[in-house]
Amino acid sequence: MTDIANRPKARLTTLGQLSLTLVARDGTPRILLKPSKPLIDVNSRVNVDSLPLKVWVGVRHVGRDGYIQMIGDDIALSEALSRVVGGCSELQVVTQSLSITTFRLIPPDLSDDSEVVGEYLNKLNEDLVNRRQAGGEAFISNAGVDGKYLLSACIVNFRTTLSDVEALPEIVIRLGTELDSDLRPESLRSNRGVV
Repeated sequence: MTDIANRPKARLTTLGQLSLTLVARDGTPRILLKPSKPLIDVNSRVNVDSLPLKVWVGVRHVGRDGYIQMIGDDIALSEALSRVVGGCSELQVVTQSLSITTFRLIPPDLSDDSEVVGEYLNKLNEDLVNRRQAGGEAFISNAGVDGKYLLSACIVNFRTTLSDVEALPEIVIRLGTELDSDLRPESLRSNRGVV
């Protein structure tokens, strides 16, 4: 067997910080992946340039049918999240498509029937997203639909479980209630206690 250092090589391309190298081994081409430097030294986040590599590795690992199953599982979890969120009086589902569910927190004593309340709800939900991302308990992003600031949960991690999805509304409501107590303007505080 020939030592890898003595094999003929042809550099194909670089995706982010990973070099792909074509190695001829007894006439059989193979692809080697090698970081140009330790990835932790480059960036703790995977960058967008590495997305094709992640897809390729995923397909190689689980196969086409496995990848289809994982996508189907993500969609089913998003649909479950939509149902769980829809069952909470403090939360309003706005959209659910593929593996993405968008929703927002509306304290039960407020209704989005005025511009002032709408602006406050946007601020409340924006702060909620920022606190969730900093807190680490759950990661949610944001979306905007018809001028409304929404929480957006996009399920793409194969480690996400139904119990994770079922826990998210309680986390959002708990933190949202705390934020509402701190952020609500005096002009909207008279609504407190009215259900």
